[in-house]
Amino acid sequence: LTRNQMTVTYIWTSLNLYSAFGSAQSENNPFDPNVTGIQEVIHISSLCSRAKFDRTDIPFNERAILGDATETGLIRFAYQNVNDYDGLINSYPKVFEIPFNSETKWALTIHQKKHDKGDLTLYIKGAPERVLRLCSTLLSDNDAIPLTDEHKKKYDEMYEFMASKGHRVLAFARLLLPSDKYPENYEFKKESKNYPTGDYCFVGLCSLEDPPKHGVREAIGSCRRAGIRVMMVTGDHPLTAESIGRKINLMISDTKPLIAKKTGRPIESIHESEYNAIVIHGEQIDSLSENDWDTVFSKDEIIFAR
Repeated sequence: LTRNQMTVTYIWTSLNLYSAFGSAQSENNPFDPNVTGIQEVIHISSLCSRAKFDRTDIPFNERAILGDATETGLIRFAYQNVNDYDGLINSYPKVFEIPFNSETKWALTIHQKKHDKGDLTLYIKGAPERVLRLCSTLLSDNDAIPLTDEHKKKYDEMYEFMASKGHRVLAFARLLLPSDKYPENYEFKKESKNYPTGDYCFVGLCSLEDPPKHGVREAIGSCRRAGIRVMMVTGDHPLTAESIGRKINLMISDTKPLIAKKTGRPIESIHESEYNAIVIHGEQIDSLSENDWDTVFSKDEIIFAR
């Protein structure tokens, strides 16, 4: 449905929102790649990644990036905001990696990257709700401060802001490994999970836009006129999915939560007959009864997200 060309749009770090487009600057926070949080997002995008190049002996702009659209978008963004991309990669060798998988929904790497407490730095990126669950502190300028409910509320607002624009949202976190526990030659093992599995420091959120493909909206219109019901199944967040669904006219009418919001009524009071569009979160699927499935498929506009 989308072009598979991801471009970084917003970064939220140290409780500040930055627009990655110079032209769309929010007045109070001009985009500056040297801000600690943004710099960490750039480093995590570059280092905690499985994307490779077809060749490295030619200028960056001429290389083909071999990787999924999200990682490709992050690497292009990183390249545009560092002086020497290849130098950055070579300076901080990867010593351990757990690739992204659909169970955990995050990827983790550990690098030889010195800091005040030791020689190794752990980076993680992935689905925001999964990464946030693993964090106990938040990056604020260059300090890790305890993560509070107030911070989580701010995070929810930002996640909603980014996802409701139809952007894909990723979260980034880090942990500076102390050398008394993890010396430079420490041998990490997947099987024995002898790496830190939580208490990370939340670095921030980053959103990427993947515009709809040309002709998709028309194709959906043609199907609809032919009596075909088109449904969307996606790994994206429900808000992202719904926003893209609306951009391509796959979803036109209001969902139950939308009607509740517009009419100011409690969501429980909205009757089945009042809405004709539904977004189902992947985590709900296992608990749906036969009756629930009948309700889902009685709707004209259906999206399965996450």
